[in-house]
Amino acid sequence: MAFLVIENGPRAGERFELVGTLTVGRHTGCDIALDDKKVSRRHTAVIAAGDHCEAVDLGSRNGTFVNGRKAQRQVLLPGDTLQIGTTLFRYGEKPPPGQIEDRIGGYEVLELVGAGGMGKVYRARQTSMDRIVALKVLHKHLTADPAFIEQFVREAQSAGKLDHRNVIHVYDVGHEGDTYFFSMEFVEGVPLSRLLQQGPLPPRQAVDIALAVAEGLEYAHEQGIVHGDVKPHNIMISEYGVKLADLGLARSMSHPDDLRSQHPRKAWGTPKYIAPEMGRGAAPDPSSDIYSLGATLYHMLVGQAPFTGKNGQEIMKKHMHEPLTPPREVNPNVPVTVARVTEKMLAKQPFDRQRTMRQVIDDLLEARAAAALVGSRAGGEDSAAISTPARPEDWSGIDTTQQSRRSGWLYLLIALLIIVAIGGGVVAYFLLQGVMIFDL
Repeated sequence: MAFLVIENGPRAGERFELVGTLTVGRHTGCDIALDDKKVSRRHTAVIAAGDHCEAVDLGSRNGTFVNGRKAQRQVLLPGDTLQIGTTLFRYGEKPPPGQIEDRIGGYEVLELVGAGGMGKVYRARQTSMDRIVALKVLHKHLTADPAFIEQFVREAQSAGKLDHRNVIHVYDVGHEGDTYFFSMEFVEGVPLSRLLQQGPLPPRQAVDIALAVAEGLEYAHEQGIVHGDVKPHNIMISEYGVKLADLGLARSMSHPDDLRSQHPRKAWGTPKYIAPEMGRGAAPDPSSDIYSLGATLYHMLVGQAPFTGKNGQEIMKKHMHEPLTPPREVNPNVPVTVARVTEKMLAKQPFDRQRTMRQVIDDLLEARAAAALVGSRAGGEDSAAISTPARPEDWSGIDTTQQSRRSGWLYLLIALLIIVAIGGGVVAYFLLQGVMIFDL
């Protein structure tokens, strides 16, 4: 059963089941009536049709926003946010009866918030701690492999020791019967993959997100853990920052990879973002995380992954053998400096990439500074300034050309005032001398 729940204000917590069409607006005849001057009389319709729901703007004055972006008609996925005037809704789905138990290993399952190749993620309550968590339940076909289970438990325990502002913290790992799960910090936000459904991000925002993820990965690498599956789906964006998820499924650099040794020809990862060496069956390492982050940055900058194809095998072959289309050929608005760093991260051979995640961070910082510097001098193609935001709404670009012009006029005005002051002093001096001579 799909539903909307109000996330903010005095009505926070109100929940509305979605059956058929639900209208939202200022008019009292709407299913959800909002007393808000920023809301039109009939603002938005949320339509439940078959196996999906979509939000449709009804010609509102101020627009309907899905995950922070203005949308005319948008299919909603679990965890999406819907902004109507000043009211923020969250879209969720309750798992169908029989699909999953209401309680799993000390967790009360509340709603489905996402799904991927490894399993499904639910918003749940850890009853012993009375806290909301994200509960990832692994697909049954994966848990049938004893080697996978052994490695999964070991690596989730290792990831639970990580504590970094850009890494979603793993709380617990366990199982109930043949259902295996791990719980982690619940982040009120949306996956980067959801934002990218609406096209590329501004270069400044893309670089800031990549920097935040790189800092989390640098910390993980220092603790001996590689991610192995960096991709937009595993990056959460909230009003408080950027966090990397699924480190509970990461790999330790200090233990042999039992799963890979039993399946030497199988590539573990997501084809659109997988490093070429992993496509050949190599184990993930810091360099493969650099490549996957580069593929994610490429997607943010141009609106599509570096390589696409009919199936995963075709895409992986392109990663291994096909030349990369430079990002500026797809999107000329990408600053030259940012494009160069991205292309280096996506080098086919690991030794042609940055050697460490710290080098990636330094390169991105230099690219960001260089892009802003060119813009402040002469504008041109690199004029989009990129700076670290405190909140996502601060990610809009800054026109450094106009700033420099204002500064120039200010300096000129100060110089003129100084000249006038000096000139006035000189005139006053000679007038005083003249008076003194006349008096004599």
